[in-house]
Amino acid sequence: MNPKRHLSKCPPDACQAQYFLRGVFTDFPQILARWQADSAAARARLPCEPDLAYAEGELCRVDVFPAREPDGSMVVFLHGGYWQGGDKSDVSFIAAAFVEHGVSVAIPNYSLAPKASIDTMLAETRAAFEWLGVQAPRWSVDPARIVALGHSAGGQLAAMMLTDAWAPRLGGRPLVRHAFAISGLYDLRPLRHTVLNDALGLSEESAARLSPVDHLQAHGLLHPVVGELETREFHVQAALAEASWPNVAPTLSVPCLHHYTILDPLVDPASVLFGQILAAARQ
Repeated sequence: MNPKRHLSKCPPDACQAQYFLRGVFTDFPQILARWQADSAAARARLPCEPDLAYAEGELCRVDVFPAREPDGSMVVFLHGGYWQGGDKSDVSFIAAAFVEHGVSVAIPNYSLAPKASIDTMLAETRAAFEWLGVQAPRWSVDPARIVALGHSAGGQLAAMMLTDAWAPRLGGRPLVRHAFAISGLYDLRPLRHTVLNDALGLSEESAARLSPVDHLQAHGLLHPVVGELETREFHVQAALAEASWPNVAPTLSVPCLHHYTILDPLVDPASVLFGQILAAARQ
């Protein structure tokens, strides 16, 4: 058990208000509609290889947006949705600025609760990275320059790609050197006290086992990112990650943004977040 866990001890009766975010940020439907419109526009104008199968399973598909003038790097974006919603087609818009800067982008789907467990999602995510590592030359990508980028639940999946238990490998070596977890979840125990657990079915044991901070960081650098206007617990989650793992960049708190608007900097090449991801991809 991670001795730093006391840092994230959210009282059970406070967890619903802190973690059921669509009840907190009620503009989510409008934001999602904007994402979907911008994503449709991005798919219409960007080169794209859609729905490539990276493993068996109905949702084991990935959209790849190759850079027109590739610099050898790739960002793999893992969508959010509390492991029970969301789709890669909702977030294609994040590819545009990276592709224009020479970075290829891959956006996989993964199976969702309640039909699938988070263990299954982790196995699929690892398979997606390993498949992309093997296929990387097809898009002039160096497999040593693949960056994991995840939002919310996708942040948990991205962080787990740096752990001893779940790290994807290519030729016996860890594949992911940088993982950016935007509004990431590193301790899943508080979710047991929310309506979200109706679909997730987390027990005390499984919530601990699926929490990145209860695993050893095997390699790489974790980059926690949080919106200034997030609920208090998301700032606590980032602080827990910093305190628990040896190789964690200082948390980037993005001013004036909340759990959903936090994706806006990904389309702004002048933003600090975009710049940090670009620099990591090009290392």
